[in-house]
Amino acid sequence: MNKILRLFFIIIPILTFFSCTNNNVGIVDLLPVKTGDKFQYINTQGGLVINPQFTVATVFREGVALVKSSEENPRWGYVNEQGKYEIGLLYKDATVFSEGLAWVVLENAAPTAINRQGNIQIILRDVEEVRIFKEGLAAISVFDKTDANLKWGFINKNGILVIHPQFVFASNFYNDRCAVHNEKNQWGFIDKGGNVVVEYQYDTVYSFVNNRAIVVKGGKYGVIDKSGKTLIEPQFRAMINDGNNYAVQQIDRKWGWCNAQGQLIINPQFEQVQPFLNNDFAPAAFAGKFGFIDKRGTFVVNPQFDNALPFNGNLAQVAMNKKIGFVGLDGRFVINPVYDKISPDYVTFVLNGTSTHESVQSDYYNFNSLIEALNFSSPDGNTDSTTFYQIMRKYNLHRSDFNEHTNEYKIIDNRVVSSSFSYDLFIHGKVFDEILPKNLVGKRILTKADSAQIRYEFNHNNEVLAYFYLVRFADKLENMEPMVRNILEKELLLRGYTEVSKASGAKVFENETEYVRTYIGKNCIALTITFKPTERTLERRAAKRKSNTRN
Repeated sequence: MNKILRLFFIIIPILTFFSCTNNNVGIVDLLPVKTGDKFQYINTQGGLVINPQFTVATVFREGVALVKSSEENPRWGYVNEQGKYEIGLLYKDATVFSEGLAWVVLENAAPTAINRQGNIQIILRDVEEVRIFKEGLAAISVFDKTDANLKWGFINKNGILVIHPQFVFASNFYNDRCAVHNEKNQWGFIDKGGNVVVEYQYDTVYSFVNNRAIVVKGGKYGVIDKSGKTLIEPQFRAMINDGNNYAVQQIDRKWGWCNAQGQLIINPQFEQVQPFLNNDFAPAAFAGKFGFIDKRGTFVVNPQFDNALPFNGNLAQVAMNKKIGFVGLDGRFVINPVYDKISPDYVTFVLNGTSTHESVQSDYYNFNSLIEALNFSSPDGNTDSTTFYQIMRKYNLHRSDFNEHTNEYKIIDNRVVSSSFSYDLFIHGKVFDEILPKNLVGKRILTKADSAQIRYEFNHNNEVLAYFYLVRFADKLENMEPMVRNILEKELLLRGYTEVSKASGAKVFENETEYVRTYIGKNCIALTITFKPTERTLERRAAKRKSNTRN
């Protein structure tokens, strides 16, 4: 199977999942095609309009196309139909325009909605991912610290949260309905108030088109209406929305068409098909080749192509001999097959009116959440006088969690701060008193035999001597350890700490009450907090040592 054929087989099922088949997609006048490693735009007669220069190029929407530069440090921007940048190459990531807005992401910045003039409309600093607006709403995901998972909700065009993030996944709104996913791996639909109007029960669902949606239950495809009423019982191996009808695949893997009641109108006989989409002809494959059939299922263009897409206007994109071109309604080439690739965005636009660039992920790391989580002067509310007894009660520890061979214990394991950070917290100190026999008191060097005479006594009234944070990073912050440490150290300086030493990769800061040591690890930062002993603390420790010696 050639490269072009594989491209269609892989991309098309992914892009149509959860999508509507929009039978009213616009006509594409400028075709994004690729020769070599650069995309260019040609007109519907094959004439070059915009020179080859992009590594990614989309269909034009709302007067502009989203493109990615071919520079060493590529960026996204928007060109008009003359190939001039209306919004420059500024962004690390971006979506196509939809309903007058597009989402863009600058380096180390949060997703931002811009209008056609490039002016900022919304900034979302607390989201992980956001998708384009559909029917006035945009799906967003936020990090839920309670279970360390993403939850999806919706905002309106003012950036106001209108449906609280609560879904494991959510698609876009179509026909006032949105597919949502729950923790039990089931799909249902909500309305614009966030109310579940079609209960979670399906293996897979597709968006509503003409107030009907394809659903999958028990591995079989059927159709429901907006209230959840079954219109076509799940019975087919696969289905593709095609206006008021459906392309369907039977158990024998042959494709045909049924009407809105599930009655066959073109007998299943084809190896592969694409929808008519309000055209007179549809692509269908027989004996390993694609041609075009009419609505009776008769080939009007004989099977001869390696692959084919539905007609968009009077042109259909086809693949032949590892090249792509465009044929007219008579099946003859209007644009010869001389190009290496069509933009994947063109594929999904023609099939269902959507885009391959409908969402962006945040590049903003909320360091404030990390700084707020780390308490230098009172780690997790503990102080210089906190005892092991208090630690045991607070963190539900037991005598068996301690032993005389270590002075370091973990009290917090992987506490999540955000999608970017989590931390462990350790304590350092002696919970076991060393009881020396009288013959060893004052002896500077102890032999192995001497050590065997030492008796260890568990004493939960002993105080914790130091605290140790181990801040872990998400994978997306790989190699950013120096930047994170620099941010934390600047925060220490702002809080009145002074840098007092630097050695072996570590820095030490102090204020009147404690020392803070910072050190870079692999994808983590370590901070050790040691409290300066007060006069009261020194007196208390001296009295304890005398007591242990007498014993």
